[in-house]
Amino acid sequence: MDKSNMISRTIYMVILIVIHTFLRPVVIGVAVLQYLHVLIKKSKHPTILVFGHSLAQYTYEIVSYVTFNTEDIPFPFSSWPK
Repeated sequence: MDKSNMISRTIYMVILIVIHTFLRPVVIGVAVLQYLHVLIKKSKHPTILVFGHSLAQYTYEIVSYVTFNTEDIPFPFSSWPK
């Protein structure tokens, strides 16, 4: 990697690490909402289920990028995981 690519990657990594830091309360919120829905309705909420899965994929993409396991830059620099 040349110096300009490393500078760009460093900027992306800092932004993604900050985003990753803010994801923890979102994950907790999704888990609590799903738990409450199961507790009350006795079934999983499909929209929360899908969002939780995509959130897990997104977290994985961030960790893969910042640990140099991939060169694919995650959201917001690409599309949100399906």
